[in-house]
Amino acid sequence: MVGPDQQRRRRRGHRRDGAVHRQGPPIQSILALADWLRTRNIAQLYSTNSLATDWPPGADIAEVASGVIAVPISRIHASFIFWFRPEVVETVRWGGDPRATKAVDLAGRLHPRLSFEAWKQEVRQKAQPWRAAELLSAADFRGAIVNFVLQRAEERAQLTEELQRSNKELEAFSYSISHDLRAPFRHIAGYAELLGEEEPGLKTLSRHYLDGIIAAALSAGQLVDDLLHFSQLGRTSLKMTRIDMAKVVTEIRRSLDIDERQRRVEWSIGALPTAWGDPTLVRQALFNLVENAAKYSRGANPPRIRIWGQERAADVVYCVEDNGVGFDMNYAGKLFQVFQRLHRQEDFEGTGIGLALTKRIIDRHGGTLEAKGAVGRGATFSFTLPKRQTGGNRGIA
Repeated sequence: MVGPDQQRRRRRGHRRDGAVHRQGPPIQSILALADWLRTRNIAQLYSTNSLATDWPPGADIAEVASGVIAVPISRIHASFIFWFRPEVVETVRWGGDPRATKAVDLAGRLHPRLSFEAWKQEVRQKAQPWRAAELLSAADFRGAIVNFVLQRAEERAQLTEELQRSNKELEAFSYSISHDLRAPFRHIAGYAELLGEEEPGLKTLSRHYLDGIIAAALSAGQLVDDLLHFSQLGRTSLKMTRIDMAKVVTEIRRSLDIDERQRRVEWSIGALPTAWGDPTLVRQALFNLVENAAKYSRGANPPRIRIWGQERAADVVYCVEDNGVGFDMNYAGKLFQVFQRLHRQEDFEGTGIGLALTKRIIDRHGGTLEAKGAVGRGATFSFTLPKRQTGGNRGIA
């Protein structure tokens, strides 16, 4: 865009997605300049050879950035590409000091030797003026960048549309398959139970086979139910309201106590601030985490489950901690994937969908779900929820 000699004298910088890549002025000065230009609603191009004249803070960077060309590349964010020119100090010679009082003699006449005494002045905070060709090149460069950004935006929008369509088709397919498989598995389990009742004299080995059929059918039926629930989650609109998390935990604990009568779990329930979300889905997500804590800590003596929450500036974080078998953090990324298990199914029952379902629920609320653990030392699952209404229901993240 400019000659090699001019390029060497300039310092360039640009800001993208909050990050600054620069040579020359300090980052904070570039950010401040970008914010100032944003307030001026620069539509095409801004140029000056004396930045400090337009923007007083520019005096601090005049040595490296007296001259500036700025081209905006976004109508939403303060995103610019900058070209900087350093200060060029000039010495101006005057015939006399223009600020001095004229020297006159007693007769009122100007004294030539005093009035025209040579006077020098240094002009600072100015750079070499930008040439018209350079300004035109900057404008053309901006046009090329904007066209490229628009093209990428259109491509991304098309990909997003195709992805949304594929997701809808996949959800419809999984819903159809899950719904159609429920009845056959129930029939298998039901007829196997009837066969056992009709034939009470079956041999021990035959009875064992029959019990295996029933158990497998029930397990497959539960898996189908979980898949159906998972697929329906994408179709369900969120009914956002204020949630009393202390009440939710009390209900979950009561329901688990009924199932865990054979062993005594030591519960530690801390502060549980209220949050904003869909009560049914949030209860399901928290139930999955607490149920997992009870399942994977049943070998401890005694099992301990701790639940607490903490209100932060923009959200509320909730934690479920246990003293169970834990897991290897090297495989933590698999925890929230469908059908991914870090323990043998023979040791711990389940379909491998619970945590994936939990993550999808939290994602839909705009929150995060994290897990920390160590083998043999328990695990801690934490998730966040908004603590106030955030402008309506969210789609799938």
